[in-house]
Amino acid sequence: MIFVRDRAEARWLPSRHHFALFKLAGFLRLLKAKPEPRPGLMLAVARDQSKVENYGFAIWFLMSVAGFFFPWLPLPLPIALVVSVLLAAITIQFPCYFMGVVVIPLVTRTLLRNNHRANLTLLLTCGAAAAVYYALQPSWVRLLGWQYLGVLTLNAVSAVLVRLLRNRIARQEQSFGGVSFAD
Repeated sequence: MIFVRDRAEARWLPSRHHFALFKLAGFLRLLKAKPEPRPGLMLAVARDQSKVENYGFAIWFLMSVAGFFFPWLPLPLPIALVVSVLLAAITIQFPCYFMGVVVIPLVTRTLLRNNHRANLTLLLTCGAAAAVYYALQPSWVRLLGWQYLGVLTLNAVSAVLVRLLRNRIARQEQSFGGVSFAD
């Protein structure tokens, strides 16, 4: 694992983020960042190290799925909100169980080395299917479907930009040096 010491601005390094949208935002933020020496600070340079990204994505995804349940609940507003969030939290688990019980045993480990990526792909695909369904509905919930599809599209466009900027991003990250420690 690579660690950067004593430089607080390293929190914006694109390789500390998982999604292309956050990688691009980190890259752009790092272009304008001033050196922030902070003795004793040590930041890991590995995916999924951004708490803003992790919690932000989790909350966005949970609330989107909860919104997909909301129109089906004939309950008073406060109760429907709580029940839809609980249903979403439970429902989100099923694709992960499906991957673990059905897909992974059928696929060799060499084809599916990264279970996290496989689970995320399945979750986002299921969410996209629901979003397409709701985007085509004539009610207010179509806005939720379009919002979900818009965020996925924005991330896809960001992925293309990150791919085009990969050499520049690599040079920027190399300027931070970093110390490698055995895992």
